[in-house]
Amino acid sequence: MCRMTANRPTPPHPPSSLTDVATARTAKGQAAVDRILQAAIELLAHEGQAALSMRKIAERVDMGLSAVQRHFPTWEALFRAMMTRVTAEYVRVFDAHLNETKASRQKQFENVLGHLLREVKRPVTQSLFAQVWALAQSNDYVRTIMQDMYAYERGVFEFFIAELNPVLEKKDVARRAALMLSQIEGLMLLIPQQTRFPAGLAGIEQLCIGNIIALAHAPPAH
Repeated sequence: MCRMTANRPTPPHPPSSLTDVATARTAKGQAAVDRILQAAIELLAHEGQAALSMRKIAERVDMGLSAVQRHFPTWEALFRAMMTRVTAEYVRVFDAHLNETKASRQKQFENVLGHLLREVKRPVTQSLFAQVWALAQSNDYVRTIMQDMYAYERGVFEFFIAELNPVLEKKDVARRAALMLSQIEGLMLLIPQQTRFPAGLAGIEQLCIGNIIALAHAPPAH
């Protein structure tokens, strides 16, 4: 969640569960780690959770099973590294927009929202998160990682809301952030494995951003 410094919010940091980037001692080892993670993400997105096994990944990257397990000794370690890799890209984008010094806070927020809306239109994103949601229903470890990831994203939203509407109480900021994030994620339900919204929903992205910005500025509810 966003922190307060001298009564001003500061951007959130990713949780510790999603900041341990998988690394190797050598360039060759790092290349292997990158191949493993990319293969794992693709397997989960395109073939489902049943395909996400160490043996299947080893076959995909043409490595021995023991070589894969040397980098990721457990399934949990592999999954955590996968989600860290995915989250790191969001962190990079959020930080890039926050560093747009010539843009207002609202424009920065709109740019972040635009990025997220482009992401929900990517079939690989739709598939990946659908599989993660499904795994989280029965796997406590996956559920915790997913909750940490969404807590970070809500924290980004909370930061912008608090900046745009400083009179809001913390609980109101948190609730609005949760609603905003849910609205964007929910749009994936409308376009499974498609890259654009149906013609009958033309303009829905602009409407979504407009509604979110309006909610960010709305006065406290009484």
